Amino acid sequence: MKPFRKVSSLAEFIAVVTDSACREALRTEDFWYRGHRQSTWTLAPSMYRPLSPNESPRPNEQYLYHEFRARALQRHRETPAFEDIGSWIALMQHYRLPTRLLDWSRSPLIAAYFAVEDYIYNQNLEPIENAAVWLMSPWNLLKIQGIKDSILTIQSGKVRDILGHAFYGERYTLTQDEKARRLKANIPDDKLILPVYASEIDMRMFVQQGAFTVHQLKEPIESFQWASDVVMKIEIDREYVHSFAAAVSRCGLRKGDVYPDLDSLSFDLAKGPERY
Repeated sequence: MKPFRKVSSLAEFIAVVTDSACREALRTEDFWYRGHRQSTWTLAPSMYRPLSPNESPRPNEQYLYHEFRARALQRHRETPAFEDIGSWIALMQHYRLPTRLLDWSRSPLIAAYFAVEDYIYNQNLEPIENAAVWLMSPWNLLKIQGIKDSILTIQSGKVRDILGHAFYGERYTLTQDEKARRLKANIPDDKLILPVYASEIDMRMFVQQGAFTVHQLKEPIESFQWASDVVMKIEIDREYVHSFAAAVSRCGLRKGDVYPDLDSLSFDLAKGPERY
């Protein structure tokens, strides 16, 4: 997909995302944002991305989820209720387990941080292509799939109906109540890409203003015919990506703040106050 705009500074990026032209292009007032270090990276969740030549085959999806849930209880102070499938998968996603979820943020600055995070801490890293921030209209994504409902939270019973197969595979079948919920919400039986709000059970989700798309389809969002009505891309010129990263850092967006844990805080402090 061709970029909506190319920018060379953080100030220019803020001007673009706050300008009415973005809203007019997708006919919406609300966006979710996602940052990519490389502009050619696709909008597909980690479970569905092709493996690189050096990667080992992924373990079975159900094995990953059940193993994480069994072993997380003593490693995380506040874990979801055992059968709260949505919150468990959101927690797994935030701790980098491959899932059917794709992360988004309600903040364009958080997305900008993720687009240039590696450049903040490695001034010798040479960009091989432009970075990018994607903008998505969650309301248009619902509308384009014929769903007449509000944006749900990932804990919603309706979302559980969709995520059940991730945990239980083909053994998972919809109950009559679950079928009735989908019918009432006008959620079709076809496979979907569903925008959902994160339940802020974890400080990282809260700080990053997290949201997700839940993917039943393996194809990336931008590959569909309707993509231009749902997403747009702002590219960060590779020639200016380091100065863009410096501006992000000077605005107070650093690892110790975006990842609010002691490891990230220690990493940030050890790097010293000046990044550039």
